[in-house]
Amino acid sequence: QRLTGTAAPHPRALLFVGLILGIPGFVLTAVLGVLVPELGPLWSLVEAFVLSQNFARLPHLLFLLAGGRVRLYMRLQSGDEVQPVSWWKCKVACIKYNTTPVRPQARHVKWMRVLILQLCVVQPLAAFLEAVLGWEFSLHAWWIKAAVKYHACIMLGKFASIIVGLGACRGMIDLVCALNPKAKQDRLAAIMAYCQAYLLGMNFLPRILSILLPAHYLWGSRVLTNGEELTLIERARLQRAGFVLLGALLCAKKAFRAFPVDESHYPEFYADDSGTAKALLSDVRFCPFCASDQLQIDDSELEGQTLRCTICSASRIPRQLKEFSSRDVCHGSTA
Repeated sequence: QRLTGTAAPHPRALLFVGLILGIPGFVLTAVLGVLVPELGPLWSLVEAFVLSQNFARLPHLLFLLAGGRVRLYMRLQSGDEVQPVSWWKCKVACIKYNTTPVRPQARHVKWMRVLILQLCVVQPLAAFLEAVLGWEFSLHAWWIKAAVKYHACIMLGKFASIIVGLGACRGMIDLVCALNPKAKQDRLAAIMAYCQAYLLGMNFLPRILSILLPAHYLWGSRVLTNGEELTLIERARLQRAGFVLLGALLCAKKAFRAFPVDESHYPEFYADDSGTAKALLSDVRFCPFCASDQLQIDDSELEGQTLRCTICSASRIPRQLKEFSSRDVCHGSTA
């Protein structure tokens, strides 16, 4: 590649592609749910793992839009004026709740990141419990009647996890706008819409609609042409697969607006051969691990070409790094 100097794609392009590939993953599980509805709990578990892999990348994406994690923490530790933001914002139907706007600090970023990453733990765990209950119910386990009442608690837990995660996403997007005024507001709003369509349109709402919507409204006779009869559970799983496919169409539209093929998202596609992406050597002034400026030349190295941080004890930090002229992300720096 012209920018990376290797045959590997640009890391930023890999990040966006990874976020988009979750949509065909859900489509594949929905198609398998139609073909093999007996394994519905397994497909739900796979969807939960795909969701966790997707949202594990989201904090890194938002850090990237703010100019990088190091620059974000440097800006928070500086005495510069930063617009107060609400680090958690809830919007559910007519219910709206925002935390008190405060000047963002490092601990607020940590909490927002934790609230987003909890989706990667709570959603797969809830899907695993649902899979166990579903299979045990089909096997007519003796204890399943006493445990069915906890199914509603699992659904409420999944919904609460989604609301908490979306609230943290809104807070972090407001933080990006406050720290990087050059970031495009419409692009950040599109990313938020993509997150909502992903969590609600392809994950939670299909599950709720398959439970609340009576199957006989969408189906005629339960008897198939081969004489077999569809059970209520099988019809609900088929309905859920259909709703997931519809939600995937909406999510794909949101993803197209959130991650368009342009220079800010896929810079290697737009790097020309005229030498516009020139590599310049820049001195390293801050530690890439703790953002401290207490750097010293590492005496243990014979050539003296590396630095050592006196704060976090990180060593072998290059004294100079290559800096490319075309490295903007949403018209903001990625350093």
